[in-house]
Amino acid sequence: MDVFQEVNATAKQKTRDFITDRFKGYGLMTEIQNFTGSGENIIGVLKGSSFGTKYDEIVSLLTHYDTVKTSPGVDDNGAAMSVLIDVARVITNKAKSDPKYCHFTNTIIFVATDYEERTKNSSCTSGICGSEHFVNWFNNFLSTNYVKGQPKVHGFVVMDTILNWNDTDNSQNTPAGFGFAFPAQESLLSANKFRGDFITSIGRSVVPDEDKLLDEFTMYWNRTSKLDKYKNIPLKIALEDPKEIYDMFGDFTRSDHFRLWMGNYSAIFLTDSANFRGSMEQCYHQACDDVDSITDDKIGFVLHTARTLHSFLETRGAMACTSSSHAHFIKSGLLMPFLGLLKYL
Repeated sequence: MDVFQEVNATAKQKTRDFITDRFKGYGLMTEIQNFTGSGENIIGVLKGSSFGTKYDEIVSLLTHYDTVKTSPGVDDNGAAMSVLIDVARVITNKAKSDPKYCHFTNTIIFVATDYEERTKNSSCTSGICGSEHFVNWFNNFLSTNYVKGQPKVHGFVVMDTILNWNDTDNSQNTPAGFGFAFPAQESLLSANKFRGDFITSIGRSVVPDEDKLLDEFTMYWNRTSKLDKYKNIPLKIALEDPKEIYDMFGDFTRSDHFRLWMGNYSAIFLTDSANFRGSMEQCYHQACDDVDSITDDKIGFVLHTARTLHSFLETRGAMACTSSSHAHFIKSGLLMPFLGLLKYL
């Protein structure tokens, strides 16, 4: 079976409908961006009170919803898609709790991209095509809606494969040359007995806004509970040119953030390292990336990411409320979109 063939079209359309219905149900300004004949990006915009003005400060959460024909795609990329949906639910619930006294100043955009995976049955044979087309949509979005002055675009948070938590010794591998390029992180991994019990957050230290995004994500991750169990290891790349990064660190450019970098936007990348960790060394793009791989610890890992992103986006969106309550975040809430998506995997 060819891994680069299109998945079941009926199941994929059900997934699209599920995501679109959730976005619309949350009150997001929802748009479908069609491209390459059958590609569809699903975009949900939560307008801040500064929308359309130069005072807006836009931030976005982005992940891909497609998978390959050979895999149900639970880690790649159902878990990340469920986080995006649930964070959108929490954020919009907070904004709707009392619109008179609670609102966002800045605009937040939720993006579910298509054709991150390579597909022979379209013009997307190289992969990460949906985000390339999204950059065009976003450029047009800015020019159309901000005619009196361009807003500040803080940047994008991109997720891909964020489920696979593994605290077994020697469950974490690294790309060739990792220790030479990132000696401090290699030392951390060695001291931790190369356990795969962390999220990796990747960004370019020489791009100020991106470096700030990465530091802020790390700060909110560290504020969340169970820090000793669910770790974060940031990787700061001291290069700006995406093509140069691709040539030197190809494994760090394998998702949608690369297209955003190419579009001159700041983006940080969150990942469990995909095929460099534990069972995903065998199950990456294979049938065993399925529901049988889910454990309570892995759900806890995903929840930790969701909580971090909720706090991060609430701050970046400049949430203004008379109360700082986080009552809308329900621990089991993440399971609803996750289980909903699994019906179509």
